[in-house]
Amino acid sequence: MNVLQSNLALAGGMAAQRRSVSDVRQRLREATAPYHHALDHHPLLQRLVRKGLTVEEYVSSLVAMHAAHAGLERCVLQSEWHERSGLQLQPRCHLLCNDIVALGWEPFDFADTWFRWARSESEWLGQAYVLEGSRQGSAVIVKRVVESLGETIPRQFLSESAERDVWPRLLSKMETRLNMSREVAIATDAAQAVFEGYSRAIDSVMEGFGFSHLVCRE
Repeated sequence: MNVLQSNLALAGGMAAQRRSVSDVRQRLREATAPYHHALDHHPLLQRLVRKGLTVEEYVSSLVAMHAAHAGLERCVLQSEWHERSGLQLQPRCHLLCNDIVALGWEPFDFADTWFRWARSESEWLGQAYVLEGSRQGSAVIVKRVVESLGETIPRQFLSESAERDVWPRLLSKMETRLNMSREVAIATDAAQAVFEGYSRAIDSVMEGFGFSHLVCRE
């Protein structure tokens, strides 16, 4: 093989590697899109970005979100895979509690009812992908909440942002560790399960504590 052929082979290998890296993100994004869309458009979350949001609606949404978020955050941050990852993902559930208490309510915590502990690194990465991804969307929500309820509304949870390099580092970790189709499939299944579990959690809390009439406000 001459120099030109060697260079072409090397370039082809690098291109294939780039494709495989891109494919991991793309496959996960596409596979979770319907689940992500369904949760984003859940009436309880959707009302947060609509005009006319009331304080009662806002705090009841936070209460239901806390029950879901607390369980998910525990499964991700207290997992052995989190420690092994070296990512040092930061908790923010305490900020959600602070907002709820500041609004005169009490947070309800239903442990890990809707989420299971990861049994592999691939499964943990799928869960972490959803947990950290939720942080990215908060910036949009908090702007709408402030428009409806004003600058003084407690909003530590939605206003908190991650360290700038955490999300890229998580994605990079996924790209390097999910290097087999089976591993990508496991991460995808785990992410889908989190979206579904989050929806079930907020539904159950709203119904169980008599907030269901607030969910479907026109």
